[in-house]
Amino acid sequence: MVSGRRFRGGDEQVGTVQITSWDGGILQVSVPMDPPLRQVNSYILPDGEGGITVIDPGPHSAETEQAWQQVLQELNLVWTQIREVVVTHHHPDHYGLAGWMQERSGCLVRMTERAHAEASWMWGAGPPAGLDKGIDGRGPAVGEASGNLPKYAEGSSGADAGIDAGIWSNLGLSFSGSDAASCGSGYGYDEAADGGTDCGYAGAAGKESEGGYAGAAGRENEGGYAGLVGKESKDRFAGAAGRLPGINEVLPRFFASHGMPEHLASEIRGHLESFLPQVTPQPGVTYLHPEAPLRMGGRDWLPLITGGHAPGHVSLYHAASGQLICGDAVLPQISPNVSLLPGSDPQPLLTFLEGLRCLRSYPVSMAFPGHREPFSGFTARVDSLLRHHEERLQQAEALLAAGPLSGFAVCEALFRGRVTSVHQLRFAMSEALAHLAELVRQERAVLTESSSGILFAAAPLPG
Repeated sequence: MVSGRRFRGGDEQVGTVQITSWDGGILQVSVPMDPPLRQVNSYILPDGEGGITVIDPGPHSAETEQAWQQVLQELNLVWTQIREVVVTHHHPDHYGLAGWMQERSGCLVRMTERAHAEASWMWGAGPPAGLDKGIDGRGPAVGEASGNLPKYAEGSSGADAGIDAGIWSNLGLSFSGSDAASCGSGYGYDEAADGGTDCGYAGAAGKESEGGYAGAAGRENEGGYAGLVGKESKDRFAGAAGRLPGINEVLPRFFASHGMPEHLASEIRGHLESFLPQVTPQPGVTYLHPEAPLRMGGRDWLPLITGGHAPGHVSLYHAASGQLICGDAVLPQISPNVSLLPGSDPQPLLTFLEGLRCLRSYPVSMAFPGHREPFSGFTARVDSLLRHHEERLQQAEALLAAGPLSGFAVCEALFRGRVTSVHQLRFAMSEALAHLAELVRQERAVLTESSSGILFAAAPLPG
């Protein structure tokens, strides 16, 4: 670390923005956001020719607008010097200001095709091409698989993202038409008490025999996500008259089917819709090519694409220095949220763990995360996260040993005393279901469905 500085704007509501300089010319900007995390790390990489790249500008709000105006003033920059914005993943605290920043600077906004597809249907631009087609439950969920990697079309965006409708077939839905969708996901929990481009989509997404990402999305024979929603109840979550429901409609009913009381499930929709202002306006997007280095700050960075926390999440690795800009793929002191969500990755915990193992294979001298402070000891931190999730799997498995439980009952037991808001409830419920899905996949648990809902039970002993 070279230096750090703080400055305060004239508006008392803006508070303090911190800029910290790191080796290699990386500037860390602490952008304000809502509790519980309160800040997200944005990174500025000057190119030495008067331009800059901004990574993860933060959520859109009046406070963050003023914060960025102050940052540019402090650094003696103007908007047109922002040449590119790179977004690690689609969550609003990372993606939200990209469109606003693009409007002011004319910059390119880069993210992976998979991440943009997720943003397109979650944040109000409508489902990507393919979601309104007939459901057959087969084929890749993103473009075409090529070895471990999906193909990307340079400069394409929005409607060309090409998610196959198979991700909805795993939800047990069968209809056509589209509707704008919106939701938010993923900041993570504090852990109180408790490669090259070969990363592809975190291993789980890149197994050629399973058809790329759709292989993860189409594991009906493994009793994964399709079973969690119910193969027999084809209209369980159907919207009105042939309309594809948005995630803000589906998620409350999905949670209710897993035992969440109606008075709690009914709060989810309004909570999801509250994120829309944080991601408006939407940017035009140029896709990152996972096989090609990205030039930032006068240096070449290798995109490493993983998932689990967010589909299509990209980390950026500079081999000569060992620096890794890792977004929310690996965080210090915080376990990144891993959520099972309708219409997304059906095995998010498997994807997340395989992504951790992929990232662990790179020699990292300093990691620059999306939250908290940059840190060394990357391998030890990854190992800690791997242990953390195996311990949570064991905890969930032990709960089922006493008898069948709903997903909500498991959530209550795992996160007892730490859920104090609908925001935290959504993360806790989705994470509990992600772990239960992994237990089912590993045949350590079984799922049963009845008219009253879905229950999980310990797997019968062999023989």
